[in-house]
Amino acid sequence: GKSSLYNEPKRKVRRPEAVKEMAHRRGNVRRKRSLMVRMFLLVCVTILGPSLLMLLVFYRTIPARMESQAKGNVNFYISQVTASVANTMELAQDIAYNAMIDDSLCASMQDLDMYLALQGRDDLLRVVGGVAAYQSTWKRGAVNSVYLFRRDGAFTFYSPRGSYEQEQRRMQSIYEAANEQSSAETLFSIENTPENTAYFLLDYKNIDTLEPLGKLIMEIDVDTLLNAGDLTELYPNTCLALSDGEGKLLYGEGEDLQELLEQTEDNSSYLQGTAPGWQGRFYHVSQRVDDEELRVDIFIPLPSMYDLVWEGSWIFSALCIAIVLLTVLAAAVAYHR
Repeated sequence: GKSSLYNEPKRKVRRPEAVKEMAHRRGNVRRKRSLMVRMFLLVCVTILGPSLLMLLVFYRTIPARMESQAKGNVNFYISQVTASVANTMELAQDIAYNAMIDDSLCASMQDLDMYLALQGRDDLLRVVGGVAAYQSTWKRGAVNSVYLFRRDGAFTFYSPRGSYEQEQRRMQSIYEAANEQSSAETLFSIENTPENTAYFLLDYKNIDTLEPLGKLIMEIDVDTLLNAGDLTELYPNTCLALSDGEGKLLYGEGEDLQELLEQTEDNSSYLQGTAPGWQGRFYHVSQRVDDEELRVDIFIPLPSMYDLVWEGSWIFSALCIAIVLLTVLAAAVAYHR
C-alpha cells in the first residue's frame, strides 16, 4: 500500500498568488488588445478617414475645376490672338491705303525713269511713319518690313530692324513668285521663306484709274503675332494653327496639328467657325478674325490640363500617408514607454 502511494504523481497545487498573477497577465493582454483596437479606430476616425474623404473630394472636384479653368484660359488667349491679328491686318491695310493715296509716292511709282530706291524711300517712310505712330502693333514687332515694288522691278522699303541683302533677295523672289496673289483681307504663305513668316500681298494701283503700278509686300512675323509661348508653357503639347479663308495653313505648331485640322471640318464650311468642343483627347477652340479671311485654331491636350492635378494629388496622398505612419509610430512609441 505504501509503495502505490509513493508511486502516484504529485499533483501541482497552485498558490493563490500564481492564480492572481496569471489572471493579471490575461487582463493585461486583453487591455493591450483593447488599447490597440481603440488606437486603430482613433487613427481611422481622426486621420485616415478624413484623409480618404479629402482625396475623394479632391479627385471628384479638382479635375472639373482644372478643365473649366483651362477652357477659360484658352478662350481668353484666343480672343487676345484674334485681336492681335486684326490689329496687324488693320495696320497693313492702313499702310496700303495711305501709300496709294499719297500723290508723291504714286508719281514715283508711275515714273519709270525715277530711281525709286532713293527718291521713293522718303515718301514711303512718311507714309509708314504716319500710320505706325498710331498703331501699337508696329511696336510689338509683328510687322518685320514693308517693301514696295514697281513694275520694272525697282523697289523701296522700310524696315524698323534694318534691311539686309539676304532679306532684299528674299523679297525680290517673293515679288516674282507671288505676282498673281493679292488681297487686303488675308495673309499668304510663300515657299522657301522662313517658317514663322506670312506675307501681306496687295497690288499697288493708281487710285483714280485703278491701273496696276506694282506690288506692296509686308513680311509678318507670325510667331510674334500669335505669341503662343505662355499658353504652350502652361499646357504642353498644345497645337496652334493660323489658316486662311480656304483652310490653307499659314502657321502651325504641334505634332498632331495636321491630323486634328483634318478632323475638324471640310474647307467648304471653314469660314463658318465651330463651337468649342472635344476632338478626341484635345479641347478645340476656333475663332475667325473679325472681317478677315483668317482663322485661329487651338487644341489643348486633355492630359496637360490634369498634369498639375495629378502632381498635386500625388503630393497630397504622400503627405496623408506620411501623417498616418508618423502618427501610428508616435502612438506606438508612447504606448511602449
